[in-house]
Amino acid sequence: NTLEAVGALRAAGRFTPAEAETLRTGLVFLSDLNQALRAAVGDAFDPAEAGEGLKTWLSALFGEDSFEALSRRLDAVCGQVAALRSDKLGPLATDPPVPSV
Repeated sequence: NTLEAVGALRAAGRFTPAEAETLRTGLVFLSDLNQALRAAVGDAFDPAEAGEGLKTWLSALFGEDSFEALSRRLDAVCGQVAALRSDKLGPLATDPPVPSV
């Protein structure tokens, strides 16, 4: 499982404790969000089309005061994981180019 792999890579010195924690918390958050969305709406979720009841439920489920706060948390988690991936592996072909100086 992925959490075990993160732990093994941490134990092998491939990740610092902070890096491993970033991946662990990101994985748990994204997995929990994915499961909640599957239970609520199946495979299709469009925030623009979601009702206020669903947004309120999701926000409360994740301890956020609003759907906007949950969206910001999602952006932050994804950004942290992407930054770590970029640091360890380099950019993806789909990443926007970094402007040269």
